[in-house]
Amino acid sequence: MSRRAFHRRRRRTVVVAVGRDRTLYAYDRRIAGRTLRFRQTPEDGVVRAGGSRWRVATGDALDGPYAGKRLASAADGSQLYWAAWLQFHPDTTVYGID
Repeated sequence: MSRRAFHRRRRRTVVVAVGRDRTLYAYDRRIAGRTLRFRQTPEDGVVRAGGSRWRVATGDALDGPYAGKRLASAADGSQLYWAAWLQFHPDTTVYGID
C-alpha cells in the first residue's frame, strides 16, 4: 500500500495517498489556530501531527490533544488521484515513502 504525506506551502494543505488505487485525501493543515506538520506512522492509514494520530480517510484525530477534532477538507469532495493533483498543483512538495 502506498502512503505519502504532502505539504503545499502556499495553501498549507496536507494530502495523503492511501490504497492501491492511489486515491488521495486533501486536508487543510490548520486547526485551532495552529498549522500542523504531518509525519507517517507504522500504522496503515494513520499519520501523526500535533501530538495526535489522524485517520487519513476521514481527517479525524484519534487521540491526543486533538482527539475528536476533524481536519477541514481541502478538496471539493470528489475522489482525487495523484496524476490529476500533480497536473493542477505542480509545485507540490512530496515527503514520504512509496
